[in-house]
Amino acid sequence: MSRRPAARVAAVALHGTAVLCVAAVLLATAARADTLEGVVRDSSGNPIGGADFDVFTLDGVKTPLDAKSHLGGHYRILFDRGGRYDIGCKPAIGSGLASLVKHGVLVSGVTVLDWTLPRSVRVIGHVRDFTGAPVSGADLNFDRLDDGTRQLARGDSTGPFGTFAAYIQAGDYRLTVNPRVGVDLAPARLQQLILPTADTLSFTLQPAVHLSGSVRDPVGSPVSGAKVSFERPVTGERVASWGHYTLPDGTYRAGLAGGSYLVLFHPAAGSRLAPQRLGPVELTTDQSLDVTLQAAALLSGRVRDRDGDPVVGARWDAFDEAGQHPVPTPDDNTDYDGRYTLALVPGFYRLKLIPPARPGLDTLVFENVAVARDSTLDVIYGGGATGSASRLRVLVNPTHRTADLRILLPAPGPLRIEVFDAAGRRVRTLSDGWIPAGPTDFHWDGRRKNGAAAHTGLYFARAVWTGGSAVTRFILLP
Repeated sequence: MSRRPAARVAAVALHGTAVLCVAAVLLATAARADTLEGVVRDSSGNPIGGADFDVFTLDGVKTPLDAKSHLGGHYRILFDRGGRYDIGCKPAIGSGLASLVKHGVLVSGVTVLDWTLPRSVRVIGHVRDFTGAPVSGADLNFDRLDDGTRQLARGDSTGPFGTFAAYIQAGDYRLTVNPRVGVDLAPARLQQLILPTADTLSFTLQPAVHLSGSVRDPVGSPVSGAKVSFERPVTGERVASWGHYTLPDGTYRAGLAGGSYLVLFHPAAGSRLAPQRLGPVELTTDQSLDVTLQAAALLSGRVRDRDGDPVVGARWDAFDEAGQHPVPTPDDNTDYDGRYTLALVPGFYRLKLIPPARPGLDTLVFENVAVARDSTLDVIYGGGATGSASRLRVLVNPTHRTADLRILLPAPGPLRIEVFDAAGRRVRTLSDGWIPAGPTDFHWDGRRKNGAAAHTGLYFARAVWTGGSAVTRFILLP
């Protein structure tokens, strides 16, 4: 019997972050440009000229890159470097077509991406302030309700008389009205807008109430770029606000409609600080709130389906050790590679993985996950409900005279693995000791505990660990 670390993650792996140093050989290659090109058409296959393209980084920052489709519908965008981007295609005003955004587009070498633009629908309305005066220059943000992604629209701002006529693809949206910079009004939000609609939308913007203060780390240094957001205490509904990022000196000044809110402080991506939720805070008048964020360990990994493809848009929920109180994990959805990162204060957690609505993907719960340092938690769905983070399975072995087994544990602890024959007699003990969290492989050489070769036939392997057990079977062939 021998035990060796798993070479790859098969279902769920929890292990410390390792650093692998590889000697690199630099090869001189000719410089090449990364391009994105293709054809823009309508739903009837007709080419669309004059469509504008916008390129955004995955965190929503618009880049200087742009392009326009020619009369034949062809376009070409030249990139300084490859990578993943969000790409927006906006047809000419009056075309009757809707804009589209494609998220997480991988640009590498010459990448071909064709577009089929759907017909647009119109949504009209007006925006006024609390005195009844029209609000001009307010921006309209349309976010899809199914995946939360922001969509492009033509006519997405109010005119001099506070009116708007926006053109967008039919669907279900959350619509947010943001006053222009310098206007001290609170944003307004319509949580569900089903398009097409013949209704005329009406928004009244209230005076903004302000929450200000500073955000610092455990040693007192200012935290720059942290996001400040607001939620309803009972429903957890996110409330529209402005000015919700800290400045280089760690200070912030956010504005929103008055009310009672939970306040979430979320450091920038990659930070070694944990998000913090405070409140409820009564914001009927201007208030101040200073915050010190705690040091965090990063729990990261990938979520994939049983074919190995990334699961996009899966959401993680985290709870304290008792499983009673939620821990803030904002912006925790898996990205276009199925990757995620959670910043958590060291401790034990109950984690829930909620996948997007797809056949064979079920909500998974991981109990007593220990986070003491940077760790990796990879998940591969096996189809159907697994219900547990741990399982024992047989790995393929071409000799048929031996067996390789893999166990995956969510936390370190004692583990006993035994092999039994079809009559229930114990043939061999493969493990009886402390095993680290994550995947571990065990090899049975096909011999009994006295060293004699085991007979051909059916065998069972049983694993028992703290809080669970698993059984699998296999056959030894001649």
